[in-house]
Amino acid sequence: MRQFWLVVGTEKNWKVAFENKNIWGLKAFRELTALWNMLREGDGLLFYVSKPVHGIVGFGHVVTKFRQTNPLWPDEIKRNEVIWPLRFEFDIEYCLPPSLWESHKYTSPDLQMISRMVFQCYPVEEVNTARVALGFDNIQYSELADFFYVWLRIGLKNLYPWFNPEFSSRPNEIVQNEKMGKTIEFFSDGLNKVFSECHRVLKDEGLLIFTFHHNKLWAWESIGKILLGSGFYISATPVVRSEGKSGFHSSKGNLRYDCVLVCRKRPSQWEDNSWSSLREHILKDAILWTRKTLRSGMLITEVDVFTIIMGKTLEYYTKAFPNIKHYNELITLAEALNEMKDFANHVTETSRPEQPPLPKSYVKKAEQLTLFIRESREKYEARRHIE
Repeated sequence: MRQFWLVVGTEKNWKVAFENKNIWGLKAFRELTALWNMLREGDGLLFYVSKPVHGIVGFGHVVTKFRQTNPLWPDEIKRNEVIWPLRFEFDIEYCLPPSLWESHKYTSPDLQMISRMVFQCYPVEEVNTARVALGFDNIQYSELADFFYVWLRIGLKNLYPWFNPEFSSRPNEIVQNEKMGKTIEFFSDGLNKVFSECHRVLKDEGLLIFTFHHNKLWAWESIGKILLGSGFYISATPVVRSEGKSGFHSSKGNLRYDCVLVCRKRPSQWEDNSWSSLREHILKDAILWTRKTLRSGMLITEVDVFTIIMGKTLEYYTKAFPNIKHYNELITLAEALNEMKDFANHVTETSRPEQPPLPKSYVKKAEQLTLFIRESREKYEARRHIE
């Protein structure tokens, strides 16, 4: 498990460390040696500047550790001896510029108390709730951010070193972007690491919450597999309007609603793993949430119903995972989503003769959802006419 360490030094100590390829050293006292032996590559580091700042000014992680036998720092060179032999090299993930250390530091009375030790493991509390935003390949939000970045850069490039580049840097951004060579595999692997870390720090009764919508089946399957693989199930999927009337996505055929995926640590307390029973729950909830959306007065279309159905499919599948069966045959997530997608394709005001007929148990539910869509459209058109 990744640990975090509070590294304490004077303003001069930190400036010398940054100038010497981000290397820190400890004296070979027994207590410090024991702590240094516990240090691992990848562990987090909190940069604490003691006098005169008294606060955290940045953070990073351990790259490697080693014992030093040759003098490195000015005091060592002056005395021609190694004073701090227990070394580690670190990468900086974020650090305030020195001019802002005093004004923008993070500090607290408790932190100042424990900072009397020059190096110690810092307890990072578990969290109750984690929130995540993601969009697969829908919109490259970080590229859109460059529109604001270039203007911010004009006034901030002399204060913050990360505003020096002409455009924002995002080599480690977790996104699917074929032009940058970032495939769906890259995105899924990165997101799995993020969710696994969320699972690690989340309290057992905590929640991981994020909104999601997508019009492609593979995206829903991917997010479901990632959640299951990182130890989560979806306990609820309320639906919220995510686009305003004038929003970019508000044109015909685009998704207007998000599923709020409320996730908890597995296992769930769900006991019914019959796919037939799960389908009934999925369709019942889909009708319920479509009716709620209709009552809100907002327009709802076929693609919005698709979002609701996909969200409900993920919810009940992950609740009942892993032994979901239909006539003693295991049902995969892909099979479950495909079946419910076929159902969603019948929820339309437009006839699609090429589609295979629905099972009788599905027909009335599809007709009910289609009527909701028609009623929503009629009310929406009536309001537009009045306006």
